[in-house]
Amino acid sequence: MKKSKKTARQGFTLVELMLVLVILVAIAGTGVMLYGQIQNRAFNGIAQTEIQALTKAVDLYRINVGVYPTADEGLNSLCYCPQSISNPDKWVKTHDKISLDPWGNPYQYQYPGTNNPDTFDLWSCGPDGISGTDDDVTNWGNK
Repeated sequence: MKKSKKTARQGFTLVELMLVLVILVAIAGTGVMLYGQIQNRAFNGIAQTEIQALTKAVDLYRINVGVYPTADEGLNSLCYCPQSISNPDKWVKTHDKISLDPWGNPYQYQYPGTNNPDTFDLWSCGPDGISGTDDDVTNWGNK
């Protein structure tokens, strides 16, 4: 009786398994990178929208009260009537609370503004959390 040789393979070689693993890691890495870019664009859009809404609320404050909130009163003057205003009956609450920017930092307010000297500056420090860098989202020239 003669033994027959098996010509069929029994499994994958280590090289084949490693090649598949490298391909899967490359695909996953590309997906993570694209997700990060999409998330950053979405966060910038959210920050721009919130800055526009806060800008309108601060403008409404000025229309009602007659002056912009001071830098000390800041955006909290949209939630709580400041003690310093002469006629508190004209103050209107526009926010229950001021939310943080999409990166978890508070929005920045300055009156009078450095970039908007006749009004106010309002900005988010952006993803790096540092004011005055290229990734800031502002009310004086959003990207």
